[in-house]
Amino acid sequence: MQIHYRILSLDEREGSLTVRYWSDQLSERELSVKAPGEETSDTPEHCRTDTNFNIFDQKMTQEQLHEFLVAGAPVDWLGMKGRIKDPKVDTSLSHLKSMVGINKSADTKPQKPTISRAALLMTSARDEVDVTELLEAAPSDKDPPGRVILANVKKKLAGRWTYPTTYTPTEVQGVVNPYLQALYTACPGIIAPTNTNFEASDVFVVRFLCEDIAAARRAYRWLAVESKNTPEQQALMELARRYQAAAGATYAVSWRLSYVKDIESE
Repeated sequence: MQIHYRILSLDEREGSLTVRYWSDQLSERELSVKAPGEETSDTPEHCRTDTNFNIFDQKMTQEQLHEFLVAGAPVDWLGMKGRIKDPKVDTSLSHLKSMVGINKSADTKPQKPTISRAALLMTSARDEVDVTELLEAAPSDKDPPGRVILANVKKKLAGRWTYPTTYTPTEVQGVVNPYLQALYTACPGIIAPTNTNFEASDVFVVRFLCEDIAAARRAYRWLAVESKNTPEQQALMELARRYQAAAGATYAVSWRLSYVKDIESE
């Protein structure tokens, strides 16, 4: 099945767009909101797959927007409707009709709340269980199961803030991006984009979501020790020192390891 889409409108005031999806199996006309046989246009005014998206990153390129819209396509739904349309495919539900109108019961077990990886990184320190003492410890039965959050904590002691740093495009391309490439190559257990935020007026935190505590320990070793001799880390630290010197800023840096109890990420 091939998916097609067309952007119908852009709303700059709302930071959103409306896009229409269809497929090689289902035309726009067949997806019209009008009853079958009533639609006369091949490009209806409204279709069942017209979808509104907020564009949170207004700097994304056309290629990035294309990837974003393809990822948001209702692929499963269009596939199901295509199979129903195909007379060669048996999509009848006759074997389930005997269940209609019949009361059923089942015992259920409480399920852990599930949130996205990005949302998990947005939790505050108050929601997390601090297990920093395990960061440099050997693996043991005290290790928390599942995903953990490794945080680099910067407490400002003097001067003006230099975090979050507004690097120039040249600095991003020549210094920051090579460092990030080295980081994610050396630490494959980091499974979500980093999240940065202020936890207090004098505390700035960079948070990494890691697949498990072993991945967090590996990332910590690379970030705190092993990367110090790499040209990528040295270039980034020299750049950061220049910004800090200009702002008269000094920081106390520490690390924190935590997990969110009774919450699982997708």
